[in-house]
Formats: sequence, C-alpha cells, structure tokens
Amino acid sequence: MKKLLALLCTLALLLTLAVPAFAVELRTDASDYKILLIADPQDDEDPAEDMTNLIRTAIAKTQPDLIVCLGDMVEDSDVAKRREADGTVTELPYEEIYKNCEQALAFEFAPIIESGIPYTTVIGNNDYQSGITAQDWYRLVSALPGIILPERIVNSEGRIDNMFAVRNADGTEALRIFTMDTGKKGVTNEQIEWFEKTNDDRSIPALVFQHVPMKEIGYLFKTCFPWDEGAIKKDGIYKRLNTKIAVGNNNGELENAGHTAQFRSIRKCGNVIGVFSGHVHDISMEGTYSGVRMGLVYSDRWNGNYQHGAALLTFDKADMRRYTVTQYRYSGTVADGDAALEIEEPLSYPAPKGFAYIRYEWQLMCAYLQ
Repeated sequence: MKKLLALLCTLALLLTLAVPAFAVELRTDASDYKILLIADPQDDEDPAEDMTNLIRTAIAKTQPDLIVCLGDMVEDSDVAKRREADGTVTELPYEEIYKNCEQALAFEFAPIIESGIPYTTVIGNNDYQSGITAQDWYRLVSALPGIILPERIVNSEGRIDNMFAVRNADGTEALRIFTMDTGKKGVTNEQIEWFEKTNDDRSIPALVFQHVPMKEIGYLFKTCFPWDEGAIKKDGIYKRLNTKIAVGNNNGELENAGHTAQFRSIRKCGNVIGVFSGHVHDISMEGTYSGVRMGLVYSDRWNGNYQHGAALLTFDKADMRRYTVTQYRYSGTVADGDAALEIEEPLSYPAPKGFAYIRYEWQLMCAYLQ
C-alpha cells in the first residue's frame, strides 16, 4: 500500500513538472508571523508513515505562514543501495537512485504541498552522499510545486543558496531569509562572500537556515560531572546544555565546539537574528553565544533510536527581531494509535549555591556510584 501511495505521489509530481519554481513575496498581515521548521526526514522511496504524519500534524497544530525543511531529505544508504534477501548489499545505478530520491521527495513534501503554505528547503549531507549531483538536486526540488528557490544556481560548486523577503502589508521588507547549502560539511568562502554581498541592507533583520550547524553551537554546552542530569559523554568529557545561555533538550551527542569563518561573518554583519539547523537529530534547543542566536531542531527521521519533532518560530509583527521558539516532540506511533505531537518543556537544572551545591553534587555522585 505504501509503495502504491509513493507511486501515486510521484505521478502527481510528474504532472506538475511544467510548473516552475518561484519565489513569492510573503506578507505579515496577521498580528504575528510563524515559521515551522522540520528537519531530517531522511527516508527513502517507501517512507515511514509516522514521518509523514509528524509533518502533517505539525502543520495542522501550528498553522504556520512559512515552512522550512532543514535538509537530509533522503537517507543515502537506503536510496542508493538495495539489500538482497541473502544479506548482500547492491549499489544501485544512478538512474534508480535519482528515481528513488524523486519518489521520497514526492511522499515527504505531499503534506506541505497539500497545505498550500509557502515552503522551501535546504540540501543536507545525506542528500549529497546519495550520489546525486548538485545540479540534479536542484532539478528535483525545483519540480516540487510552489517551492521557494533561486531562479538559477550561481555557486561554482552548484550549491543552492537563496535569499527572499518577508514583507509588510505596504511591501517593505520586514525580514530577510537566507537558505544556505552546507554540502557535506559546511559553507565555503564563496558562499560567505555571496551572503555578505546579498545581505546588503543590514538594517533589516535576517534569518539563516542550513543543514549542518556552525561549530560555535557547541559553545552552548558546558562541561559537567558524569552524574549530572543531562550529562552526555563525548571524547571522554561529559557535557550538558548550558541553561544560562540556552534552553531546550539534549538527548544526544554534539560535535566539539570550534571556530568558523561563517560565524565571524554573521557576527560582523550584525543583523542576523538567528541561525537554525538540523543534522544532529537528538537535540532541540536554542541559545546565544557571542551575540549570535543559534538553534537545533529534532529529526523527523522515523527510527526508534532518534528523537522526533519540530520547532516553531513566532515573530512579533511590530518588531520582527523579537521572536519565541517553541519546541515540539513527537511520541507514539500511528500503528499503535497513540501518535502525538506536543510542546516539550525545556530542561531545568537545580542551581544550589555554596554548601548546598556541594551537598547536592555529593548526593548525585553517591547515587551514580551505587
């Protein structure tokens, strides 16, 4: 049944190939403006029902004005390989990989297209690791009806970067949205130059959406004791979310912090009010480091080993620099009849001081060692 639905979605998509991708001018006519973020659907030509249900439920629950997919639309090991009955793995020819990616996109974006809400996407590392070229990825996503994309690729590597505006009712720009193609690891110097040139009016607040986060997001975590709540071990060191500068939930590992040219560029520009990414799967959070607000969104990939969810950015129409982040977590399954998408409250750690802190840590350590 699922394969039949995937085929029908693909046929519907093929019928719309004559409809070109276009950039729309979005308007903030309501009292607020909402952007729904989904990340890492990361499925194949036979997608999981809960993955598409998550997207459909998130749209119904949040009623956003814009939807942004943060990349990794396909799982490279699934769309590019076939596992035989005897356990052997067969590498698929390019044409079949392309077709698998096309079917996956048709299925994943069906709930978004049905909603009629403006949307866009970035490309993730797993998308490129599937073997599809940047030019063919542009062809695939351009075929999605109504998607907001650049009219053509200008990057020498074929990366798909874009900028479009959210406009006030009078047509003036209220917010600029940049979508950056991080390839397999991150942005290039060429992309940074494009960003700074395109971000010419720095009196207008800007948002950046991309798949791979900047390494600086690691500074939103701090070292801790192994028995502390939320402690995650990485390279022999225990860390957890630094709730003094960040809010959210940490259920998995994050790469070590570092320094990037992109972060320096964003900080220099001064008008970027947020940089949101996927890629990490098990962390949903946002915080500010060195004046730059950054966030991560749970994965939509349907796998029991990952956290699943979405995030909603809600902007104050009177001042688009002011916005809140609401984190959602998906639980249960469609098959069991208990699937639900609910607001997830951020982690809250006790903060005793002085002798009370020593006693608190001693109690935790004793419990940990038992």
